[in-house]
Amino acid sequence: SHICVNCFFGPGANDENTNWHQAWSVGANYNASFEGFDIGLSAGYNEAQAPENGLAGKDQQQYTFGGNLGFAGFTVGGSYAEEVSSLRMDGHAWEAGAQYNTGPVTVSVNYLSTEHKGTVLGDGQDEETQALSGAVGYALGPGIDVSATVMWAEHEDDSDNASGPGSDQDGVALILGTSFVF
Repeated sequence: SHICVNCFFGPGANDENTNWHQAWSVGANYNASFEGFDIGLSAGYNEAQAPENGLAGKDQQQYTFGGNLGFAGFTVGGSYAEEVSSLRMDGHAWEAGAQYNTGPVTVSVNYLSTEHKGTVLGDGQDEETQALSGAVGYALGPGIDVSATVMWAEHEDDSDNASGPGSDQDGVALILGTSFVF
């Protein structure tokens, strides 16, 4: 097992009146294997001071948490992130997924949900996004993989402002891929 901690500090922008500044981040990961189980945990925090011109709202704060648990080819996991006082004001996202790997074949499914409330412009805009995907991959040989993913997504925009009513969008995508690693 091992623990990894990373830190970052940005000393500031040239023009604090119009740029985010005094940014810093910290994150940690923990990975371990014991008695056939694999576990992974992560957490992080970011902060930046808003431009002093007041157009971007308050200082930005973000935090994230995530975890995975694997056993006998199966892995389940998820994560959560929250953002407070940025250009989109307040929002959060979470995702959960599962994967099974047997020999050269990998099959997975994943779900994502996001929500943002309010904007700097005060137009009452609320946005929600959902996405669901399923994928299958096959290792043709060392360093050569092919994959196919089907994804459905839906975005709801509840804003109603001077530029018109919000827009709702949804769609389905098929993604085919090939990977070569040397």
